[in-house]
Amino acid sequence: PCTDDGDCSNGFEAWDATTCDCIVTPPVFGCTNPTDPNYDPDATCDDGSCNTVCVDPGTCDDGICANGEEIWDTGICDCITINVPIPCTDDGDCSNGIEVWDEITCECSQENIPIPCTDDGDCSNGDEVWDATTCECTQENIPVPCTDDGDCSNGFEAWDATTCDCIVTPPVFGCTNPTDPNYDPDATCDDGSCNTVCVDPGTCDDGICANGEEIWDTGICDCITINVPVACTDDGDCSNGVEVWDETTCECLQENVPVPCVDDGDCSNGDEVWDATTCECLQENVPVPCVDDGDCSNGDEVWDATTCECLQENVPVPCVDDGDCSNGDEVWDATTCECLQENIPVPCVDDNDCTNGMEEWNETTCECEITPIDCSNGATSVVDCDDNNPATINDQQTILDCDNSICIPCMGTLVTCDNGETSVVPCDDGDACTENDVEIILDADGSVCVPCMGNATLSSDQLLPMDDEYEMSFGEILEENLSVNDESEPTLNIVNGLVSTPTSGTIQLSDDGTFQYQAIDPQSDSDFFTYQICVAECPDICAEAEVDISITFDRLVIPDAISPNNDGLNDFWVIPGILQKPSNQVSVVNRWGNVIFSVDNYQNDWNGTNQKGQILPEGTYYYQIIIDVASGEIYNGSITIIR
Repeated sequence: PCTDDGDCSNGFEAWDATTCDCIVTPPVFGCTNPTDPNYDPDATCDDGSCNTVCVDPGTCDDGICANGEEIWDTGICDCITINVPIPCTDDGDCSNGIEVWDEITCECSQENIPIPCTDDGDCSNGDEVWDATTCECTQENIPVPCTDDGDCSNGFEAWDATTCDCIVTPPVFGCTNPTDPNYDPDATCDDGSCNTVCVDPGTCDDGICANGEEIWDTGICDCITINVPVACTDDGDCSNGVEVWDETTCECLQENVPVPCVDDGDCSNGDEVWDATTCECLQENVPVPCVDDGDCSNGDEVWDATTCECLQENVPVPCVDDGDCSNGDEVWDATTCECLQENIPVPCVDDNDCTNGMEEWNETTCECEITPIDCSNGATSVVDCDDNNPATINDQQTILDCDNSICIPCMGTLVTCDNGETSVVPCDDGDACTENDVEIILDADGSVCVPCMGNATLSSDQLLPMDDEYEMSFGEILEENLSVNDESEPTLNIVNGLVSTPTSGTIQLSDDGTFQYQAIDPQSDSDFFTYQICVAECPDICAEAEVDISITFDRLVIPDAISPNNDGLNDFWVIPGILQKPSNQVSVVNRWGNVIFSVDNYQNDWNGTNQKGQILPEGTYYYQIIIDVASGEIYNGSITIIR
């Protein structure tokens, strides 16, 4: 049996089982595009009469560059947007200033661009160099001013802040001693002309020996005392007698000097010897039997009657220094016959003197070991200071407590908008829709903390767009004016614009609020979009409203083909408007009249399968759609499955 090849020029082919021939049904030609004004619902093949031309209305581009360039697309008969500019963002590069998007010109403009510094030639500041990261001037190669070293041969040094050099003023030589006859008041350095001679007046010495000898000093032109005698004191040596000071002669006199004794030859007395300590005669060599005197260093004394001498027994051995410095020097004590330690070193104590450092006792060397105190091991303090930089505050430095030497140099916190003094100053933000424009600047360097901005002269409260609701039939074009019921201030120059576009149709909206809408999705019975009204002179002052559209289907528009290949396009047989006819009956038969699909209240869900869900082969099938039997609203036609 033949199958319809879908070629309109051949007609619609169906197999006749009686004659075993193909029956060709002549096609009905017309415009098969349901969206075309020339649409013929009875046509089965297109004869070329579908010639819809979408004329450019010339109202697409609203001239607002931020929306891009709006042009007319003849393919979809609607405005499309191209070349939408991307607003700039501030890249944080201070050398470029602050980047601000201009919605009128759709360009980035740089504001508050800092002016790089130039060297002002003031050498006392050093070389000024621009830092593009911080947008500040830094000083390099700052010369150190000289100080006068007081050396006459160099002259007097003074700092010249203009040339950044030391100016040496030659000294004026002369006699700089104001007490000298040759004194020169203009002289700044002495050339040796000060040659004062001080003549001895001869009246210095008063002749009192107790004052010493008074002589004339030509260096200081005054009397000085020399050779002052030291008064004697009795030294207790009886052999000298009693010593008495003679202030007249400035000498010591001896009184009561004893006469030394003379041996009288009496052997029983022993030998008489003068004792200069006691000023008495002593008898020596008188043999007396010894008695232990208890002097252990002599040992035990025993009398030897044969020799008339004392013998010492058990004499102790004196000690020897063992070299242990912690014990001190060992010395023999003849009284106790023991070793004594002398010169035992006293362990050191830290006196907290930076020059001594931290003292610790070394028992091996018996010496104090010194660890120098510095900023790494000594106590430090944080004190206020002045780093001579007007761009910083809270200047502080860290010093070593013991000698106030600097551990961390003086430095402060850079003055910023967060911690420095600021001022509010008038400005112009370039927006004609604001007033009382001000900006906040940092007092220290005039940098901008808060950019220039003002208060809006208008508010969105003065704009009152009202929501709208419309009804239309699928296939027609809805033309209305959104501004009819809006209640904005009548003196304002209002511009209308889309915020969101409809999802099931196309729309063209003009600045004055008039629009044209056409539904293009046959499966949707509703649509909506939002619009805004803005003040033309102040495009940031806007208010929004919503438009709801109900879509009805006055007659069915029945597609003649589906392609159920799961590509998301025409996978189901969607009949626009049938969902609004819940009492419908849909049947599909093959060319032999066998029913392959039948359902009541069709839901646009047939995808080319039979009643058992089996996939049907490609080809042409025939349908009958009954909307209302009583009224005779019945549709017959063919549907082609293309895979």
